[in-house]
Amino acid sequence: MGVTAVSAVREIRVGLLGFGNVGSALAGQITGRSDAIAERTGVSLRITRVAVRDLAKKRPGLDRKRATNDPASIVVADDVDVV
Repeated sequence: MGVTAVSAVREIRVGLLGFGNVGSALAGQITGRSDAIAERTGVSLRITRVAVRDLAKKRPGLDRKRATNDPASIVVADDVDVV
């Protein structure tokens, strides 16, 4: 019989400052590869907040409920572990 290792996956809540070329690409990698990231690292990344300059601008892939135009609020938010 083999031994099965059970590992707990820890969640890290991410705040992004910007959702342009780099921010949106990073968000896409985090969401699109979340299973692989968790499997390799034991860490589940979840984007909880995103700062943008213009809230009215359409941004595919961005949940508007997570968007703000106040980047400082992300830095001090209770639901963000890393920025």
